[in-house]
Amino acid sequence: MKNINWANKALVPVFVATFSFAAGALGDEKPLRAKAALSYHGTGGNTKTHGLATAGDAEYTYRKFVFDGSGDYTFAASGGKKAAENTGFFAGTKFFFTGGDRLYARYRGRWRRNTFAGFEHRLSNFGGLAVYLARSETQELAVGSLLGYVHEVFTEAAGKDSVGFPAACVGGDYRLKVNDVYELDASLTWDVGLEDIHERLLTANASFGLVIADWLVMTVTEKVEWDNVTPEGYATHDVTMTVGLAVRNF
Repeated sequence: MKNINWANKALVPVFVATFSFAAGALGDEKPLRAKAALSYHGTGGNTKTHGLATAGDAEYTYRKFVFDGSGDYTFAASGGKKAAENTGFFAGTKFFFTGGDRLYARYRGRWRRNTFAGFEHRLSNFGGLAVYLARSETQELAVGSLLGYVHEVFTEAAGKDSVGFPAACVGGDYRLKVNDVYELDASLTWDVGLEDIHERLLTANASFGLVIADWLVMTVTEKVEWDNVTPEGYATHDVTMTVGLAVRNF
């Protein structure tokens, strides 16, 4: 297990390099899609709070490569002090094989802190294959199957040691545009431990958008994180709903 843990840590530079390569290439005039949002949020599950949340994502295309990344931050305050936070960063790469724009190799790295649920952080690295079942100007549907490693570090209050385990991941992403006015973005990932199939993590996200202008969208987003193996005393799920505005360059 210790050797596998070091293998997981060795992938961290790949996670960072994904952002670095994309950022370095921005000097060229290449297709870039970026969006940043400021929202009012409400949470349920391990904590019930209201406040502000921020999020952003970007996608950069370079020949047969697509580099994508995102980040978000939500916090809970009690008595004027920060009580807990849920924040994360994601970086990924797609490489499309010769002969089309449907089948591609996929790398996905994700770091998340969720002190709501007793996690100081969770780092996952996955690689595998994915395919677009539908891809047009109005809708996209991609599904994939990946293998990788998950490393979890718990908060001091959770009373658990850090753990790491190999895992498999299946998931999908869906986008829909209706009359250039309404938009729907949804994603679902299911991580399962390979050594213990009881280690399972489900992450679901759905966002509805109303296009106000080419650069401005009103969004309503629902995010659910379900973990069936949590520290004692913590709920198995966290739910976050946000309502806000997003600015974008497309």
